[in-house]
Amino acid sequence: MKKMYYLLFIVIVIFSCKEKENYNTISINIEKKNQISMLKIFDHIELVPLETKQESLITGILKLRVFKDKYYILDRKLPIIFIFDLSGNYISKIDKQGNDPEGYINISDFEIDSLNNKLSLLSSSNNTMLDFDLKGNFLKRYSLPKINGAYMQFNFINKDIIVYWTFDCENRIKFYSISKNKIIKESFPENRNKFNDFLLIFPSGNFFCRPTSNMV
Repeated sequence: MKKMYYLLFIVIVIFSCKEKENYNTISINIEKKNQISMLKIFDHIELVPLETKQESLITGILKLRVFKDKYYILDRKLPIIFIFDLSGNYISKIDKQGNDPEGYINISDFEIDSLNNKLSLLSSSNNTMLDFDLKGNFLKRYSLPKINGAYMQFNFINKDIIVYWTFDCENRIKFYSISKNKIIKESFPENRNKFNDFLLIFPSGNFFCRPTSNMV
């Protein structure tokens, strides 16, 4: 059965205006509490305790992917990707921080490449991608083209094309060809501010959205 996991963000933005007559006012009673059952939102709720042992201690979960009966969990602070089975039993981890050929400086993002049955992670500190098999064994690494700013997040379009969200405000979206080892298309120029770096890239489709601007 296909499972979908949602990461819920609550963003509260308070604006103050001198000329209130130019804006519509919505009043909210913050004392009123409506009880809504989670079962009205989700079909199934399951609590999976992750196995706790010395080699599987997690400081914080930034990202989680489920693929082929396994949980892949990113702890960016450590930085480590932990692998558990669906019962929560610890299997292995990708823990290769360092300057050796199989190592990375940091983990900005990771994704499961379901078409090629591998896990790829982005180390934005040196524009590097590293590929591992689904058990966490190293496969290869390659360098991305240099850009203005840094690569931030990515998603697989097909077996050859990866789309990146970047800090390059001239064109924040980069389409990269693995076989050609170059950026084949760029788009989405914008002026960077504290709001437009906050976005969600969903695994169920190649799109992103910003809760602060109602844009998809």
